[in-house]
Amino acid sequence: MKQKYKSRAFWSIILTISAFILSNPALAKRDLTLEQLLDLPFEDLLNVKISVSSRFIESPLEAGSTSIVIKEKQWRSLGARRLSDAIGNLPSTIVLPNWFGAEPIYIRGYADGNNTNGIATLIDGVGINLLEGSPQFTRQNFNLGTLDRIELIRGPGSALYGESAFHGVMALHTFESDVDLTRINANFSSNRFYDGSVKHSQAINDLYRVNFSAAVSGQSEQNQEYDYIDSGTGNLLSSERDMLINSKTVALKINRLPHDNLSYDFGFYYDDNHYSDFYSSGSSGSIASDDTGGVDSRFYMLKLGGEYQINQSTDAELKLYYYDSERTFDRSFKPFRASPSFIGIGNLEGKGKEQTTGASLIFKQELEATRWSLDLSSRFSEMGDYRVKQTDETGAVFNAFPLAFSNYSRDVYSLSFDAATQFNKKWLLHYGFRYDDYSDFGAQFSPRLGLIYQPTQDSALKLLYGNAFRAPGAGEIKGFATVITDSDLEPETIDTYELVYIKTTENLHQEYILFKSYWDNAITNINFTNTNTGENESEGAEAIITYQTDVWDFPFSVSYVRSDNKLNNQDYVAFPEWIVNAGVVYRWKAKKIDIKLNNRIHLNASEGQIVGSSVPEELKDYWRVDLHMAMYWSPNTTFFLDIRNLFDRENFIPSVQQNPSLGGLSDESISIKLGLKHSF
Repeated sequence: MKQKYKSRAFWSIILTISAFILSNPALAKRDLTLEQLLDLPFEDLLNVKISVSSRFIESPLEAGSTSIVIKEKQWRSLGARRLSDAIGNLPSTIVLPNWFGAEPIYIRGYADGNNTNGIATLIDGVGINLLEGSPQFTRQNFNLGTLDRIELIRGPGSALYGESAFHGVMALHTFESDVDLTRINANFSSNRFYDGSVKHSQAINDLYRVNFSAAVSGQSEQNQEYDYIDSGTGNLLSSERDMLINSKTVALKINRLPHDNLSYDFGFYYDDNHYSDFYSSGSSGSIASDDTGGVDSRFYMLKLGGEYQINQSTDAELKLYYYDSERTFDRSFKPFRASPSFIGIGNLEGKGKEQTTGASLIFKQELEATRWSLDLSSRFSEMGDYRVKQTDETGAVFNAFPLAFSNYSRDVYSLSFDAATQFNKKWLLHYGFRYDDYSDFGAQFSPRLGLIYQPTQDSALKLLYGNAFRAPGAGEIKGFATVITDSDLEPETIDTYELVYIKTTENLHQEYILFKSYWDNAITNINFTNTNTGENESEGAEAIITYQTDVWDFPFSVSYVRSDNKLNNQDYVAFPEWIVNAGVVYRWKAKKIDIKLNNRIHLNASEGQIVGSSVPEELKDYWRVDLHMAMYWSPNTTFFLDIRNLFDRENFIPSVQQNPSLGGLSDESISIKLGLKHSF
């Protein structure tokens, strides 16, 4: 099931142009310093700072969560095209497609089509998870061209971020600069994917600065072949997915710089996505399906924030925000006639919207031995009218109805305390909690605790505990079209224990992690009823090693994960037991070129999740090799060449759809991308 490419001549043109650019001897004569020349994929390993694991800026050695920072330089060196690509090369992390082209993130196991809402997502500090579901499910992409960096917590985050910070937290930070600049990026790929972006920062006067970023991306027909079972006849048939994309993102921020101990900012964010002819409910089982679906989603947010320095050690922050989300999804089925008078399920289309208003007041104090923060916040969310309709092969509507969670609303009032105290300069104790009071099911308490021992200035041994919860969504509480719900439905909870060793020197970063999690009160569907009966466990190990010299980099990570559904005595077989990322970077100084070869490997994964008594087949090992080349034409201009799936290996990833796709989902065939970055 490979993608078809209509023009081999196009590849020849790309390779010819690339060869000319990369071999032009005149380029070596340009007088560039090494710092200007090499846009390093890895910065000085000692200077990484983390903001997602605390309300204070921390180093990896002192962070109270297993966190990682991904900067633009890094995802560019991976040839990333969408947000899912930027985080898809982390240990114990995988992005697997679902209904309507959604791209849920799975961390440390638990890969299941119903488990799509366990990642809290933030845009510049504002949580944007919806009552309907996670942003990865309801809105598929926030274009990379508007971002500076991504921070990810692999593990619990509810003590800081509340509901949905269950398996992890993804914090997106949009573009911001302290100096005036204008930068454009443009990329075009042989498989008809393109993206472009502009970033601009301008000081208005001594007190105000504007930061603006906008990006578009798109993709035309992919003609991706796949097999499916026609439930009307039981025959094995073939079809194609077009997999069309049209995505637009804008971020505008106006910052008032600190003056008289006061600073404030205003932000406007807009994200619009059209995904058509992507994945749907799967290609096996009893539903008559050609396994295609799509979504139109629109999101905008307004944010107003301010910070006042009360004294040298104490700050107060106020944040107000409002966001609005609309979504239309469709799921296409090949109509069939079980009898002359009966038409199969037909095409399904749903439409709805949601609005959220929130406020947060944070007090922070940093003393000699202790730093602490206190967050008082509230959030009010309301869904609008949410309706679905079904049409037959002629387009005629034969069924239309509102979903049970239409006009559902939720109010949440929260108190969060987080602190860290240092003892004897070698011991650091993290402690904190969050209390959330919900209007629809009651209160929830989430603690965290961590003990860090630093035997040397460049190493740390951590013992971490975190409790997290996931509040039931509107559909789980009120029920769906065919699913009712338990009136006493409660939040899911998870307890995670981690043992971490980190050592970072000038050239070498090492991080070794053992983890164990217990997921209780999981919401499961038993006989078409949602109820809290599920029990799950996950355990594993992770290693991240990066060695860096003036000429070479060797980034490496590996993870082993086992996760089990204790209720059904089943493994989460769709999550790979082993995930390996191994790369090598060479900086060719004479030619002003960086070259990176990256390997992504999945071992011991099945073609899909277990559904009923059906046990999926094991997938062949996934191994994709990507090549990235960056040529520094001048201090302001860089050209890029990316070849994805360099050896055109036929890879497949697991399917976690309702009726898992036969043989898994086909990964991308070889494709070549040319890119340009230019600063004015």
